[in-house]
Amino acid sequence: MKINQIQCALTNQSKLIELLKQETQASGVDFLVHLGFREFYFDGTTVGTSTNEVWNEKILDLAFKTEMEQHYFAELKQVMHNHITYIIRTRDHVTNNFQRKLLTVNMSNSLVIYKKTEKSIRGYYFISEPHDYQSQIFIINNLTLFNKITNIVGNALDQNEFLLEELVIKKFQLFSTDQITKIFCNKKLDRVGSINNINLIANGKQFLFTPKEVEVLEVVKFGCTAKDVANSLNISPRTAEWHLHNIKHKLGTSSKLAVMAFAQNASAL
Repeated sequence: MKINQIQCALTNQSKLIELLKQETQASGVDFLVHLGFREFYFDGTTVGTSTNEVWNEKILDLAFKTEMEQHYFAELKQVMHNHITYIIRTRDHVTNNFQRKLLTVNMSNSLVIYKKTEKSIRGYYFISEPHDYQSQIFIINNLTLFNKITNIVGNALDQNEFLLEELVIKKFQLFSTDQITKIFCNKKLDRVGSINNINLIANGKQFLFTPKEVEVLEVVKFGCTAKDVANSLNISPRTAEWHLHNIKHKLGTSSKLAVMAFAQNASAL
C-alpha cells in the first residue's frame, strides 16, 4: 500500500473514532476511557480500531491471533441467534493472555454491542475503568442510549463506507475455515456433532453444501435472482443473499454466472 493510501486510512480511522466520541459525549456519557469498533466479515477476516493507540499497535503484530480467535468465536456464536447481542466484559472474566493484555492497557470492563448487517457483524465497545463498576450499572440500565449511539454510528458507516474500506491496512484473517462454518453458517449438528453437509461434484472437484444451500442451487440453475430464490423457498431476500454469499465463498467466486454454471453441471456423489 502506498504512503498516501496509508495516511488516508489513518485519517479515516480517526474520523471513525471521532464519530463514536461525538455521539457518546452528545448523549452525556463522559466516563468512557476508550471506545472501540470491529467489523467481522463472513469470510473470516476482521478489521478494527480503537481510541487506545497502545492496543492498536498490539493488534497489528497479531501477537494474540489464536486467543483472539477463541475469544471472539465464543461471543459471535451468541450473536448469530440474535440481531443485537449485548455482552458485558469485566476483569472477573479474564481467562487467557489476550484478555489479560486487554486488562493491562485498560481495555476491559466494557459493554459490547454486536449487530448483524447484510455484509458483516459489527462490534461496538464502550470501555470504562477496570474497577469502575458503577459505570457497568449505568450501562446495563441505559442500553437504549447505547443502542441509539450505535445506530447513529452504523448509519454513518453505511453512508460513508470509505471509513471502513480505508482501514484495510489493519484487516487480517482471524477465523479458520472450520471456525467460519461454526460461527457464520450456524448449522444444526447431528448427535455425533458433525455437520450434515452434502457433497456435490463438478469438473472433477468436490464441494460441501448444506441441504438449504443445495435447495438454493436447484433454483439458481435457471438463472434466478436472490429475490426469486427467496420466493421459491419461502425465505427472506436477506436470507437468500446469505446462502448465495456462502455458496460463492465455497466455490471461490464472486460471479453469479459462475454459481449458475456450477448449479447446472454439479451432481451429487
